[in-house]
Amino acid sequence: MSTLLRILVFLLLWALPGALLAAGPASIRVKAVDYQELSSLLGRLNSSDPNQRKAASDRILEQAPQLKEALKARLLGFPCQAPADIRRALVLAFRRVEPGDANKAEGFDLVSALLAMDQRGESGRGVTEALEAAVLIRGLAKAGDTESFRALIGFSLGCDTAFKPEIARVIRSAGSVALPALILERANSAPAIREQVRAWTEELGYTDTSRMVQEKNRVVLAEILKALSLVNDFEAMPLIVTFANDQSAVVREAAREAIRRYGRNIIWQLRDAYRTSMGEDPDMAWSAEELARRLFSAADEIRLAESRALLAQARKAAEAGNFDEMKRLAADVLSEEPDIESKPEVAGWFRTWAERLEKESKLDQAREALLIAGALDPGSRSPIEARLDFLDALEIERERLPAADAYRGVLKQDPKNPEAAKRVEELEDSRGPLWQRLLRALGIAAVVAGSWFAFRRFIYPDSRLRGRGAR
Repeated sequence: MSTLLRILVFLLLWALPGALLAAGPASIRVKAVDYQELSSLLGRLNSSDPNQRKAASDRILEQAPQLKEALKARLLGFPCQAPADIRRALVLAFRRVEPGDANKAEGFDLVSALLAMDQRGESGRGVTEALEAAVLIRGLAKAGDTESFRALIGFSLGCDTAFKPEIARVIRSAGSVALPALILERANSAPAIREQVRAWTEELGYTDTSRMVQEKNRVVLAEILKALSLVNDFEAMPLIVTFANDQSAVVREAAREAIRRYGRNIIWQLRDAYRTSMGEDPDMAWSAEELARRLFSAADEIRLAESRALLAQARKAAEAGNFDEMKRLAADVLSEEPDIESKPEVAGWFRTWAERLEKESKLDQAREALLIAGALDPGSRSPIEARLDFLDALEIERERLPAADAYRGVLKQDPKNPEAAKRVEELEDSRGPLWQRLLRALGIAAVVAGSWFAFRRFIYPDSRLRGRGAR
């Protein structure tokens, strides 16, 4: 085999695992570096040192949100070569809990129990495999997103259902956070999965759709609305329409996206909502999309009326130079309407305030105002960052430290900054021409040398002794 062919074969074998991983199970896309890190940590679970096993487990659980894609890929590809040994290890781990413990079912820590078991010899059969799966399950539960819980539900039937009790426990512990995944898995092609998620959903207390949408956590509620529309739950349609003008932006957008997802199926609910809100019948020729657009637009006008009135007051306060009042009013508006269309205008008020604070030498407060302006108007971040660098240069100069390079850095970002250019020129002029600076340096060197020789003469007044001291 030629050298070139050997190189090509080596490169193919090196790249193949990554290519297979990129196409991983259940269409999961995993960063190779994350999968490698997870594999390394899981390998340490087989260490003979219990401290190393504990450290690896803790590290995986700590990094679970960042490693969730790798965790899913690893769990869904879990080999489970000896399910009987794994089940035996799980039973032994569960028996380690004191009999009669009231928290045995819900407070049982499977990972800790398996970590404490001996992995060697006949008594340790299946412990390592059970520990790996238990850590993966706990990690995905900690990641806490919908797709992670879907992976757990999918694995509940795997490995001869050995881990089904542990998955049921983490789902009960998660409560409503796991509900979107349970809703989505109602459409699973496997009858056993559909039956299981129905039982788990009822066990959590969600016996009907109206109970599901009573969730207080707005982020979780948004996920629930999304899940209901993805499984095309018709019973949820009138309920989802009521959230289309919710005060929470995340819930409102989730409801509107769900309405669009239903398409023509939701047109009757939209017509009823239009009659209720507008006080008139909608045009029967309007499509569901047109009805939704008109409803959303009318609802936005009503909802934003108060916010726009507050913004008008904030504008007057800014024009009058009352920036503290402007900040208070703007904060009230943005807390309720974080996506309001006037954010660039509000950013301009904060930039004007920063200019005043800078003139008053209140540099820390000026920085805060500029940072707020940059967050409100991402399009203006470049000049704002240049201005922040200018404030840093001012601070350096006021501390009597060399600041010319800091001002030059400002000019690289903003070549037309007249203040930075002026400060560079003034600082260079203050140092004088090059020949003067060289003379000053030579003078300083001469003073240092003279001081050194005078010091030696003082220590060694006799020339002979000076020579000996030198030796």
